[in-house]
Amino acid sequence: MASGFSFVNGVMNPPIRAILRSPLRFLLDGNLISLTYTGRRSGHRFSLVTMYAQFDNELIVVVGQPEKKNWWRNFREKALADVRFKGRKCTCAAQLLEKDPSNVVPRLEAYCCKHPSTARLYGFRKGSDGKFNSEDIAKASERSVMVVFELPSREAPPAEGTN
Repeated sequence: MASGFSFVNGVMNPPIRAILRSPLRFLLDGNLISLTYTGRRSGHRFSLVTMYAQFDNELIVVVGQPEKKNWWRNFREKALADVRFKGRKCTCAAQLLEKDPSNVVPRLEAYCCKHPSTARLYGFRKGSDGKFNSEDIAKASERSVMVVFELPSREAPPAEGTN
């Protein structure tokens, strides 16, 4: 029997990638991107669909259940990936973000603001100001696995929520 990830990658991702390439992309592309990269050892091309958040000129992907997935390991060293983002395909430099809290914390917070379900998985609390508890985020940043995709400046749209 195939694992849940195999099912999603083999059965669900192809039609989702097709929608992201179509005029119907508006249904999904506010939350999902399609990534295509070359395996560092095999040399094979792989594609997957994942949730993202934009942080300045970067697309942030927090890897859910990283112990059960391998794709993110291809970005331990900086590597290129083709990204389909908001109807455009661009080539981005991507790299696993080191566990430095000064880098991880603001990106994890931006990701969780866009995807509250991730904040719930991490057990983040919100303060009376409506913001996530900074201690919760700092603690979670130690165990999160995050890949950062740098958008080429000519491809980068305005950050979400700005004019």
